[in-house]
Amino acid sequence: MVPYSVAPYFQSKPSNAIESCTKYVVCFDEALNKVIHRGQMNIVVRFWDNDLKQVSSRYLTSVFLGHSRATDLLTFHEGLVSLPAANLLQVSLDRPTANWKFLETLKDSCHQHEQDHQLFELGSCGLHAIHGALQSGHSAAGWNVNLVLRAVYNVFKDSPARRSDYIHITGSTKFPKKFCQVRWVENTSVTQRALEVFDDVKKYVNDKSTKLPGTATCKDLKQAVFDPLTTVKMAFFSSVATELEPFLRKYQTSAPMAVFLYDDIGAMLR
Repeated sequence: MVPYSVAPYFQSKPSNAIESCTKYVVCFDEALNKVIHRGQMNIVVRFWDNDLKQVSSRYLTSVFLGHSRATDLLTFHEGLVSLPAANLLQVSLDRPTANWKFLETLKDSCHQHEQDHQLFELGSCGLHAIHGALQSGHSAAGWNVNLVLRAVYNVFKDSPARRSDYIHITGSTKFPKKFCQVRWVENTSVTQRALEVFDDVKKYVNDKSTKLPGTATCKDLKQAVFDPLTTVKMAFFSSVATELEPFLRKYQTSAPMAVFLYDDIGAMLR
């Protein structure tokens, strides 16, 4: 009853609303479906809803893939069979360098004549680009702040004995937070916490009763403790991330914000 009676009704509602619009935007992302062990491409459509008088985002359908090469991604046409291809305005791309070949092939297949309107190219995902820019700057500096932040967290992770010794030696129950190796800009709070507890971490490492193993994590931590500029490097890293973070928070929204991109990116670069 559910898949054959109720689902078609809900699938037809966004289709009917989109058919009355002159333009619509398609967003998609691929992920592993752990049940059927195939790539699942979820398709979301953004359009002007005449009933609600606002821009709406609706899940349309899912297409299942074996491979996710550029030519394979074109199977997302299967999910758009109910929508007029001529009204497709833009396709949102995920990741900085992904799917460019897919976009070129899509443009050729949808707009074969000169009189056909061309797809609006907004660029790739700006959020990923900013995370990557901070990572690239960090790598160019050669400071290895990421290794310090990961070491400070991992040395106490899943180790009740070290946590107990840390509390006994320092009298503090505040521990470092986990560093995210993908979303670099969102590590502002991680760096701030590391700066707050770093004096206690040094006290713990330098205590005579502390015995740390010779793992890479512990070696990175000891090297950071003996480097007099570690806190300066972390503070600078946090300062740059803090400058970038408002941009990410502003644009991680379902609101139509593309018209503000030019000014905000210019201000951020300056």
